[in-house]
Amino acid sequence: MIESFGRFLWITPNPAFITCLSSRRCYSPKPLIELINELHEKDIDYQDRLLKKVKRENALDVFEHVHAYFLVKTDILYIPALLESYLKVSPLTTNYYLVSGNLRAFYNYQNYSDLWLTCSVLKLMFHNWLKYNMPYLFKPEEEDFKIKRPEGNFLKNLELDNHVIKIWETDFDEIQKTTQSYIPDYKYPEIIKEKHSSMMIGIEDVSRALTSQLLRHRETSPDQESQRFSSAHTEKTIIPPSIQNHPNKSIQDEFINFTEKEIKNFFTKLREEYGIPKEDARYIMPIGLGTKLVMTCTKRAYKHIIEMREDPRAQWEIRNLATSIKEKL
Repeated sequence: MIESFGRFLWITPNPAFITCLSSRRCYSPKPLIELINELHEKDIDYQDRLLKKVKRENALDVFEHVHAYFLVKTDILYIPALLESYLKVSPLTTNYYLVSGNLRAFYNYQNYSDLWLTCSVLKLMFHNWLKYNMPYLFKPEEEDFKIKRPEGNFLKNLELDNHVIKIWETDFDEIQKTTQSYIPDYKYPEIIKEKHSSMMIGIEDVSRALTSQLLRHRETSPDQESQRFSSAHTEKTIIPPSIQNHPNKSIQDEFINFTEKEIKNFFTKLREEYGIPKEDARYIMPIGLGTKLVMTCTKRAYKHIIEMREDPRAQWEIRNLATSIKEKL
């Protein structure tokens, strides 16, 4: 008899809170820790409204910071290949598979994959699980749903360490414990852990010159402070060491005067005197302007970033960031 079923293993803690935090990161220049404290202070209806707005505007990228894990059993050989079109899949035994992905990937799988091509039992399982646990993914403007407030000091004890804050990482001990109730004594090999284990970090006080390099790494899911919708022009410009340490100290003064006064004063003039939209006035901002972002990806992807960007030939700023990320791993 052909059998297919799925069992939930683990999900990013407080997924609604993490999604709201990712959304706020895009629209506010405030430090991440300040945003976390603000979300704790707001009533739960604020998160409700924010999530409804996210879904209504189809800004589904913020759902990429929440990852879910399932144990799937199937005797149908083509099912794992079909799942892998949207999700990460690894064989564990003859007919057991670890399936993981971010919420956007699961949402796309159950919404867009062809029903006749995939296993309707698994698709229905994913759909029902998402609808029960993540109701804001489904017609939020028509449905009334209540979000659970995070318990205690969730994310309140984070610290910025050399530009990086670790927000969450996959708890593979919990995943393995639940897996062993179906596959006794099974232990995940490191190669599977690296493929599926993810980590979300916050990055602050770096330049847009750095983020333009960082975003070339395709496996990352970033959400960066928007110059269009936030007061990003208030960020300070990052000063390169070659200018900071130059024997002619007047060079640094000239750099600061030009980037922090002349450019920003003209930005204000464009906005206030000429009525130029912020999205157009921002074109004069330097690439060295400071920025903040959150980023989520697998540990395998982080290791690739570290390998490429810690190289002595890499630019100094992203080289320093790669070292900071490695310390978090």
